Amino acid sequence: MSTFLKLLPLELQEIKTYSEPHVEVGDNDHTVGTMSDELKKLYTLYMSYLRRAEELKLEARFGQIADTVEHSARTFEMKSKAEVLAGLFWVGVNDAFSLWTKPSSGVRKGYTVVWSDSEDNDLSSFLQKLFDL
Repeated sequence: MSTFLKLLPLELQEIKTYSEPHVEVGDNDHTVGTMSDELKKLYTLYMSYLRRAEELKLEARFGQIADTVEHSARTFEMKSKAEVLAGLFWVGVNDAFSLWTKPSSGVRKGYTVVWSDSEDNDLSSFLQKLFDL
């Protein structure tokens, strides 16, 4: 078993402060509840790996770190781990709130879980959601 999978439960247990989504509940959103502490921890860990991957990409892009094979591998590692955690998080959300049949599910400010009638077609709203998470 990989070190990542062995350490995952320990990393989740050590989380005491949660990352919160920044997107407000929208007009097309239907509130279904609030994330459990377990989902908050998973979201927080997912966001921390995603943030680190983005930081590494920026460091290489702006010359703060030479874009070496090791640096690229570390960036890929962080992004891959974030993607795995994202998948686990969304499975957890969809299971906990029975959202598998809904067109779209999401998390909003205040750890609010929602499902939406349709995806937002407004480009500025899409970009805001993309960068604010």
